[in-house]
Amino acid sequence: MPTVGEPKSSPGTNWGAYKAPFSHRDEAASPGYYWVHLPGHDIDVELTATLRTGLVRLRFPPVPDATVLWNVSGSANGTFADGTSIRVKSDTELEGQAASGNCGGGFRYQVYFAVRFDRPFTRRGAWEGDAATPGGSQAQGNQAGLWTVFDTQTQQVVQARVGLSFSSVEEAWKNLEAESRAAEGLTFDFDRVASEATRAWDDRLHAVEITGGTESERKVFYTALYHAQIHPSTFSDADGTYIVTTTITSSSGSSQSCSASKIPSTSSLLRPNSSDSRNRSRSWRCGDSALSSSIKSTNNLMP
Repeated sequence: MPTVGEPKSSPGTNWGAYKAPFSHRDEAASPGYYWVHLPGHDIDVELTATLRTGLVRLRFPPVPDATVLWNVSGSANGTFADGTSIRVKSDTELEGQAASGNCGGGFRYQVYFAVRFDRPFTRRGAWEGDAATPGGSQAQGNQAGLWTVFDTQTQQVVQARVGLSFSSVEEAWKNLEAESRAAEGLTFDFDRVASEATRAWDDRLHAVEITGGTESERKVFYTALYHAQIHPSTFSDADGTYIVTTTITSSSGSSQSCSASKIPSTSSLLRPNSSDSRNRSRSWRCGDSALSSSIKSTNNLMP
């Protein structure tokens, strides 16, 4: 959330104080692009995306304390405190994870993120619950986040690229590097990314051509076609890594749901810790770390 001025109270327990009103008259949305003007602080927000990264372009007024609030606990369905955190990696980078779930059923998922700014922030802070810490560099829990401050008196635009992964923070960074074309210096070329996203969606939506009906009915059809393709999300990483889950049973007979990241195998069955070099499985993650040392059986996993 972009704003002006550093938080005077913790957004963790007072997020409503930082909400920004807007009008649909000052908003534009199309597949692959979004823009809105926030009149409260005269801020323009633009968003676009690739398959596993997002890019935001913020245009602030000329102020010394243009601020971005990173509400890591802001999942629409709430977050689990034991899997939600964020930290400062450098003066241009953040990273972390969020755990949520139970949307339409009892389940849990973990998403990891990596953030890179187009320039260093000048100050930072963190919040957990009702405690706000200027200068803080990390936070965790279900009411946690960071803020970053930029001086926009001479340069009003701030951009941030976000890489996402369901596998790990490391894979989130790899996805960011792979899809932002960092080696070519194109990480923050917003107009190029937005144009490519528009073309990708145009190609996808033209997979079905319709005629007849009214213009309004055709809009309803293509809106439904768009909605049908924005979820479920891409689950694998740019290098082919993905998460598999299984039930692991300990020698005492207790069972837990565990997960591990894998690189796709040409084998039809993937087994954890297989000697087959094609089945490169990483360590299993379980709720009880002691369980991993006393595994006696696992389910077979299909790729």
